[in-house]
Amino acid sequence: MEDQLQRPQPFEDAHFSPVAEIFGLRGGVNSEIRYVRLPSGLLTVTARYGAKKKGFLRAEANTWSEDIVAYQEELLRRGVPLPPIEGIIIEFDQASQKAVIAKTSPWTGHDVSHLIQHTPLGNDDKILGGIVGQMCAILVMVCAERHRGYETEIGIDSRCSNFTIDASGKMWFVDLFPPRYRKAGAPLLEWPTPLTEEGRGLGLFKHYDARGITLTTIAQLSRVLPAQKSFFEERVLDGLAPAFSPAELAAMRMELSRAPWRQLRDLLGATQDTSGRKDAVEAIFACRDAVVFGVPYGVYGLREAALELAAAGRFSAPALEEFFRDSHFEDSLPSSVIDDLTHRLRRAVEV
Repeated sequence: MEDQLQRPQPFEDAHFSPVAEIFGLRGGVNSEIRYVRLPSGLLTVTARYGAKKKGFLRAEANTWSEDIVAYQEELLRRGVPLPPIEGIIIEFDQASQKAVIAKTSPWTGHDVSHLIQHTPLGNDDKILGGIVGQMCAILVMVCAERHRGYETEIGIDSRCSNFTIDASGKMWFVDLFPPRYRKAGAPLLEWPTPLTEEGRGLGLFKHYDARGITLTTIAQLSRVLPAQKSFFEERVLDGLAPAFSPAELAAMRMELSRAPWRQLRDLLGATQDTSGRKDAVEAIFACRDAVVFGVPYGVYGLREAALELAAAGRFSAPALEEFFRDSHFEDSLPSSVIDDLTHRLRRAVEV
């Protein structure tokens, strides 16, 4: 049996032909991403939704695959540039009775997160501003169409790893799961569906509220290049301005200017003495308890504080990434985790 499983020997190669080269790419919390290069030279990307969470029930996979197609159509109708879906296959494992949804699309380039972090593009403010502008132009298509108030008709996850740039410089949006559109009048939000009011409220704010989408965009860009946080704030607010009325934009700028993490930013330069450190610690607690645009921001306020510390050189890049991983939020976080995250921020100020 062992000999049968070995790689074909050179004299046997004529009996075999390559089907494809498959490489793993960074995926999200729900999906595995596979880059597939065919012998013809064609490049495709297969997203295996559900693979990181033990999969779906078969009926659930059927429903979600239909919702993915419906969400794609909703985004396209608003002008969002999306790679075409070349196929959706439900892979069912008879042993586990669980399924994975495999969605295949053409390769549309590296994601923005990779490009600004690992190539010279992130070192040029003019180019960086142009990339942020392209992202915002896509987000305006979603944020400008409201259901009521600031609530958008469809939702979107605006993290920069969900946008790619191809060889011609065109930007694409590539994240279709979970699909975020109104099904029978109710917004689809997450998978699994949040069970707590806090989880649902924050999910709606971050993905279905023009202000929450703005904050998410700034935070996710800053997560990649924390030293550019102030730059990203201004460029994102300017880029998304067409989605807001002048009064809405002015109100949003005013609210953000009063956010506790902005106060922390101002205080970080004065933490060399005991009084300054005490004020900064109080600002961290204020971030934890922050209410932003009427929404209890919870752990996302702590993330904003971590970004400010990283921008000020108080948090290393690995420490920041670990903080974001440990603060990943879907439904609720134990108080012990919140306390630990708060302690990390305090320690960065007090040292």
